[in-house]
Amino acid sequence: MPVLILMRDDTKSALTAEAEANELASLEIELNAMDLEAQAAKLHPGKTKPLGRIDARSLAMGGMNVHVPIDFEDGTKWLARIRQKRFDSPPPAISRTIMEREICTMQALKRAGVAVPAVRVPQDTGSPANFFFLDFTQGRMCGAPFTSDYLTPEQMRARITSYAKTSAQIANVSFTGIGSLQPSKDGEPTVGPLISLDFCSSAYPHFLGPFRTNRERYTALIDATLDQLRDGEGIRKGSEGMYYTHLWLRDLVQGIEELDREEPTYIKHADDKGDQVLVNDEQEVMGIIDWEWAYTAPKAEAFAAPLALVNIDAFFSGSNDPSDEETQLAHAYDALGRVDLGDCVRGGKLYQRLDQCLGRQPDLVMLQALGELLSGKKGHEGDLKEWVGRLKARYGTGWAG
Repeated sequence: MPVLILMRDDTKSALTAEAEANELASLEIELNAMDLEAQAAKLHPGKTKPLGRIDARSLAMGGMNVHVPIDFEDGTKWLARIRQKRFDSPPPAISRTIMEREICTMQALKRAGVAVPAVRVPQDTGSPANFFFLDFTQGRMCGAPFTSDYLTPEQMRARITSYAKTSAQIANVSFTGIGSLQPSKDGEPTVGPLISLDFCSSAYPHFLGPFRTNRERYTALIDATLDQLRDGEGIRKGSEGMYYTHLWLRDLVQGIEELDREEPTYIKHADDKGDQVLVNDEQEVMGIIDWEWAYTAPKAEAFAAPLALVNIDAFFSGSNDPSDEETQLAHAYDALGRVDLGDCVRGGKLYQRLDQCLGRQPDLVMLQALGELLSGKKGHEGDLKEWVGRLKARYGTGWAG
């Protein structure tokens, strides 16, 4: 499958104020032409309150979606979750696939009793819809990470305990294979290709996978990255460091026995930095949102501690020690009788480190922390240029695959 990687670009400049204003104006025109009230009325017997003219500037807006509140006269509250058409948005067919996978994931979680909003899929829109409805969830968005909320120790303990209970519910539903959920012919969710804009193709099915093991998955993602970093003559200009570190990562993955296990998989939130969790004043989890990049992963990865609990300063300075909050999560799982999930937290640094290295420009601190985690030995002294030079000497000036 020819892969076109929409690679993470830490140097990408922001849109100009003029371009942002033009996008906002176009979005407002689109929203006011959608007749969301009529679409909602097809799915709920109650009458909607008039929306009036929608002002896009007043709406809750993320990187890919905008949310329009839909209120019914009987007190029911929904949100219309609508894909934005931005300068960096994927083609409509790919956007539609991403949305369908998010819907399938949320429906699977809801059936399992997990605290996620119920989904309402619009019908008879005349063309493939770029939106869906979901129940409004009461609650306050947590900070990213949780420690940015400056909670008392008792409040943090209550939040982590509630989060552990919610995650333990997710652990009650398993699948076969690594990828993103999609509906099967009989309506049941099944594992399909892995939804990711970092690894995406213009050709159907657009994405890589599904995979049997994490070794198979990581190898495919690394090989796709290497393919994009090469051209017909060799390594693309400016890509040498990223190219050689991914050769090193490829070898590393082949040597990790844990990654080659074929085992049941579980739904993992792909953006678990903290603000996906909604809580009440007692720090009880009311809902978890933003599931569009979710995927299935082996238990060890799926229940490693979320980034919400990581000590950010220590982690990005190279420390592999668990934070106090990560340790609390492991103990909370233990107290629930899920020592298996507690063990996932205690051994989860591997997956946090891999996620921060794959598909990214090389960061010597992160690469050395990954190497030290696996070897137990201090990494080589020197700077990134020296690191890449050693790898170049190991692998040569070209790579045959």
